[in-house]
Amino acid sequence: MTSWRFTTTRLLPAILSFALVVPALLLAFPGGALAQRPISRETDAAALLDLARRLEARLEEGRPALYHDLLARKGGPQGRLNADPAIRLQFIAPNGMPMFTELHNINAARTLSVDDVWPGGSAGFALGGAGTALGRLGIWDGGAVRVTHQEFGGRATQMDGATTTHYHATHVAGTMIAAGGDGNAKGMSFQGTLACYDWSDDDPEMATAAAGGMNASNHSYGYITGWYNSGGTWYWYGDVEVSETEDYGFGFYDEMAESWDQIAYNAPFYTIVKSAGNERDDAGPGPGGGHYYWDPGTNDWEWSTATRDPDGGTTGYDCMTWNANAKNILAIGAVEDIPGGYSAPGDVVSAYFSSWGPADDGRIKPDFVANGVSLYSTHNSSNSAYATYSGTSMSSPNTSGTLNLLIRYYESSHGSTPRSATMKSILMQTADEAGPVAGPDYSFGWGLINARKAVELIQADSSATGRVREETLANGETDEFTFTLAAAAPVRLSIAWTDPPGTPAAPAVDPSDPMLVNDLDLRLERVGGSTDLPYVLNPANPSSGASTGDNFRDNAEQIYAAGAPAGTYIVRVTHKGTLASPQAYSIASTHDLGVGSPPVAPVVVASDTSYTHVYVEWSAALGADSFEVSRDAAVLAVVDASVLSWRDTVGAGTYLYEVRAGNEFGWSPAGSDSGAVLAVPPNWVDIASGPLAANDSTFGAAWGDYDNDGDLDLFLANRGSSDRLVRNDGGVFVDATAAPLGGSGLGAGAAWGDYDNDDLLDLYVANDGPNALYRGIGGGLFADATFGVLGDAGDGAGASWGDYEGDRRLDLFVVNRGSADRLLRSELPLGFADATAPPLGDAGNGAAA
Repeated sequence: MTSWRFTTTRLLPAILSFALVVPALLLAFPGGALAQRPISRETDAAALLDLARRLEARLEEGRPALYHDLLARKGGPQGRLNADPAIRLQFIAPNGMPMFTELHNINAARTLSVDDVWPGGSAGFALGGAGTALGRLGIWDGGAVRVTHQEFGGRATQMDGATTTHYHATHVAGTMIAAGGDGNAKGMSFQGTLACYDWSDDDPEMATAAAGGMNASNHSYGYITGWYNSGGTWYWYGDVEVSETEDYGFGFYDEMAESWDQIAYNAPFYTIVKSAGNERDDAGPGPGGGHYYWDPGTNDWEWSTATRDPDGGTTGYDCMTWNANAKNILAIGAVEDIPGGYSAPGDVVSAYFSSWGPADDGRIKPDFVANGVSLYSTHNSSNSAYATYSGTSMSSPNTSGTLNLLIRYYESSHGSTPRSATMKSILMQTADEAGPVAGPDYSFGWGLINARKAVELIQADSSATGRVREETLANGETDEFTFTLAAAAPVRLSIAWTDPPGTPAAPAVDPSDPMLVNDLDLRLERVGGSTDLPYVLNPANPSSGASTGDNFRDNAEQIYAAGAPAGTYIVRVTHKGTLASPQAYSIASTHDLGVGSPPVAPVVVASDTSYTHVYVEWSAALGADSFEVSRDAAVLAVVDASVLSWRDTVGAGTYLYEVRAGNEFGWSPAGSDSGAVLAVPPNWVDIASGPLAANDSTFGAAWGDYDNDGDLDLFLANRGSSDRLVRNDGGVFVDATAAPLGGSGLGAGAAWGDYDNDDLLDLYVANDGPNALYRGIGGGLFADATFGVLGDAGDGAGASWGDYEGDRRLDLFVVNRGSADRLLRSELPLGFADATAPPLGDAGNGAAA
């Protein structure tokens, strides 16, 4: 039987719970993590369908005889769980642990400002979700939806053949799409259509639906974690082999979260919306209270009076469960209703049951919050029945229904479907502040969703492109966007990306292993001023407010500058480490980053420093990808933005040099400080006299400051007369030739170089006969150091020193006429070896090196 990798070793019945909870697969593939494919602009349907097949096969393997035996039990602890309508046994883990899901119930529109964008709403948009094709919006829940309910009007379709309707599924579906025949039960996308699925096969069905074009789905369920009360009897779901007091599933990124991240990674236009869970009020029976726990020794429920921690401990933090900790989904917490609409952060009150973060690696969870208290919606008892429920089960469909409105509006205004990361960045950018301190926190996430502000941002972007951008960052790249503030104003930037799946840590309580794979960084720099950093949270002190710094945990970042002063700003997106493949990301802004603008003009300085050569230099330019250099309006070159100078060869005359900076949006004006340059032709004057004028048979010459006085001296290699060393004394040349210099009158070339690294120049002379090496010994004197290969008698014509090996010892190349050239490698202590090898060694008629 194929082995599965799980994050748990307990033989514990895994139950999905609703917020209410759905079964999530903790399945993994043989050999390690789920296969990753690069995210692209398109959904990877082939990868999704292959993933669906493998998930389905592993799910079937997880339902052996023991699974059916447990389902058949009528009495005892397991029988009581089987009779509970809010939970369901889903599969048996490879280690024998039964896995259950639970619904996230506890027993809107105005809170999220959705009513403002409905027909007749104050924002004037008239959105209702019309045009939502079947299969674009989905629900997975604890049973079949009563699709015949009067609120659905044929717009809800059960896709998987499930026939037993469920109160929770019907209530959640109504929150998403109820028409509003009863005005108090009107769904967020009241004109939308809904594809409905039972939760039993959610993972493979989600992958298949995403391959078919699904954009958003709702999942108001999760795995039972920690305490659960069924019919007045307490059960504790912790793995006693990991901890006797705390269920390690809180905050833990497991294979179930990994598989949802993989689905989302291969389907970049699909957003998975999940309830955060209702764990924060689950305290269990109290110290010494009786309860059942799963005993891995007996593989059954056993009675215990051990004292175990309440879910969320004593602070209420760290109670997000299992797949709610996935990176690429929206986990939605619940808040109290705001009947009069939002006006201030204090209006947002967390529901007493709503689960709080962080994830174990410190990531922000929940992602957002929405109304989850006392929601009135459809019920499955009849086609005209309604009921009121509370839970993150209710806040989640509020969000998914609202998200559908936003996606449909984006499509109609932009002509394309937005990435899921785009929708998250928009929700981050427009969420209402919640909590006592500005910025995200572990109770409310990025804040209370505000549909009106989100729609207004999408509208603004459609008419002045650039408020929302979809980009891709390649390895080693930096993306920059610029904007200018004419006066002080608040600036907010929100970036999100669909990250490759993380690698789950070994089962433990609160492992801090980072799950972020591609760590992008967002920065806001004011030209000539400071740089703003994104919000960061401290998981070691989860109740503390957000500060700013380097966010190395989340695949979403936000910068807020409350009173940014007037000036020009650069928005910069970079990354740490290495990107295995280009990373798509989306960024939303209070200011236009879109069509963009040409870069600012560079400051140009043109100077004639070399007679016929003009050197043009310029400053770096904000937003530039390249520079165009021109002379008298004629383009000379277009160079990369890293190049900040140009050398031009001209004759005598006056020239105007201009440099423009360019990017994808156009060219800047020419540099404002471009200047006219007079190029002067060379005017050589013969000043040879004394020993310089006494030679008419010189074949080679070499300049070098052999006496270290700051003046270049000259060695003349002569043929037919003695070689000469001419010392430069402040512009007056004196014959300083002394033995062993002078040679045999066969000189052809010479080269200075400090081959022994003693700070005294040495001299190699190539002769039409044996060559010679003269070592400088100080005081203007030399010693003959010729030996071995240095005395090559191959009709030398020239020589050149250079450290070709990078070992800080000069090597020598000797050019010969009529015989092979030679490469002589320096070797310790002061020797040389012939290192000539093809293509060196050409036996031609070399003349110089």
